[in-house]
Amino acid sequence: MTTYHPSISALLLDKLWHALKRSILGGAIDSLPFQHYNTKFLCSQKALVSAYLSTQFHQHRVDSIEYYTALRDEHFSTSPGSFISSALSVEHRSIVLDRVLVVIDSKPTLLTDPSDIKQAAIKHFQSVTPPLVQHSSTDEFPPRWQRAYTPIFDIDSSLYNSVMSPILEEEWKNTIQSMPNKASGPSKISYEMLKHLTGEAFNLSLILANACFTYGDISADWREALVYPILKPHEFDAQLKNMRPITLLETVRKCVVKVVTTRLSKILADNQVLQGGNFAGLPGGSY
Repeated sequence: MTTYHPSISALLLDKLWHALKRSILGGAIDSLPFQHYNTKFLCSQKALVSAYLSTQFHQHRVDSIEYYTALRDEHFSTSPGSFISSALSVEHRSIVLDRVLVVIDSKPTLLTDPSDIKQAAIKHFQSVTPPLVQHSSTDEFPPRWQRAYTPIFDIDSSLYNSVMSPILEEEWKNTIQSMPNKASGPSKISYEMLKHLTGEAFNLSLILANACFTYGDISADWREALVYPILKPHEFDAQLKNMRPITLLETVRKCVVKVVTTRLSKILADNQVLQGGNFAGLPGGSY
């Protein structure tokens, strides 16, 4: 038996219908001459309108059940994660970051000022994330990572020459179209926007991507990111330790990186550069 859970769109439709009902009845009472359309007549009209709306609500419910049932069936084969969340009625939880409990001078303190909360969040995430260590060459790496990054001499390095070759129009278009429609970065430029680029705008994006390859660098703005707090499996309780960050980067930057990883993955797979479990995740791999 299917249990009907009204969606946000369904609730919105209900609200619109009720507003329409009030408008019709209110307009009739205000505009129609009372001597011709008395209370008894209006009541009969109200009953007709109510019956009509009830029929429409029922049809909408039936259509919604059929739609979401079909959608869940589709997710079973195309999006297992969405199917599992729907089947288990996974609750979507969120954080209202309007207060934060911190310890100041060994004393618990509740922060409510937005600027204080922002600074506390920045300090927290900077402390839980390992500091970035920059090295000018692999010689400065710890011994373990020096061994890991030492080139394999029996592999011809010329295999990688094409990785940074200019991006062709068709390759750039296919890369953009392959990107998932996920959240955008600081500029708010979404993947949907990129997928609709045409003409000069598309050409400009391709020129920018190739410029990154040419100069071996990225825009300064691409080094900025948005950090959003995500609730952990337990309650927030105004404590920053009960949430984890998710970082959103610029979508165009991620498209440029995608070109590199796609090219590199094909080279590694075609030439069997990686062996054993290291092959997982490459084209033709099992996992």
